[in-house]
Amino acid sequence: MPCLNELEKAVLEKMIQDASGNLHPLLREQLDGVSVVNRKNSGAGFFTELKVGNIARPIDAGAVGSVWADIEGFNQPMTFLLLLRNGIIRKLEGATIGDDTSGVDFSKVRFVIRPIV
Repeated sequence: MPCLNELEKAVLEKMIQDASGNLHPLLREQLDGVSVVNRKNSGAGFFTELKVGNIARPIDAGAVGSVWADIEGFNQPMTFLLLLRNGIIRKLEGATIGDDTSGVDFSKVRFVIRPIV
């Protein structure tokens, strides 16, 4: 299975860093050893389907995180969310606010993760 690219790694690490309370260890537990099942460029962002590596405790949420990143060449930042099913991480979604991502190779983009303001 493919590995996470640098953008995906940075976004997921920021989500873990920003998680509070009980969410922090649960995210860390699920994301340790996560692998990529599939990637899809939607033209307005992307979806990365993920497989949690170990048996993990469920997270009581349908979605987690709110990370923003400036992507070189884009007019607006992208936003990122983790989508869960039955408490287990299933997808990382990256979405633009009007930039066309058709043909963009997200494994090669230059980016800066925005701090929480």
